[in-house]
Amino acid sequence: MRPGASARVSVIDWDLVDSAEYQELLSIEEDVRSIGKPPYAVKTGSAEPVTIPDAEKLADFIDERGRKGIVLSRYKGLGEMNAEELWATTMDPDARTLLQVRDEDTTGRTDELFTVLMGENVELRRTFIEENALNVRNLDI
Repeated sequence: MRPGASARVSVIDWDLVDSAEYQELLSIEEDVRSIGKPPYAVKTGSAEPVTIPDAEKLADFIDERGRKGIVLSRYKGLGEMNAEELWATTMDPDARTLLQVRDEDTTGRTDELFTVLMGENVELRRTFIEENALNVRNLDI
């Protein structure tokens, strides 16, 4: 224990280990460990290597470089796209993938979930989101 710190009990159980956040952090940590210990020397083209002191700064550096020249567009629905975007992303038969979806839910859980998420009961939707938010993986924001 570090000087001046108070002792507190932390519980690490299977709920934590099975959580999406823990699994994502574990994956990132394994990726960083696989490249070695800091400091990191990064070569960018023909320029001199850039020295990066720690893993957090390395992640920031990679993220910044990865976004150069990229424009992200997000739409809430198909009606927000212009005709060219709609054709390129959705309508062009050579570029799209069609999947058949079947609802074989005999318990009614699908209807219940749809009603919670799309219905008018805001408090019920909020409760659902609060209870399930930490289980989300690959959230597109």
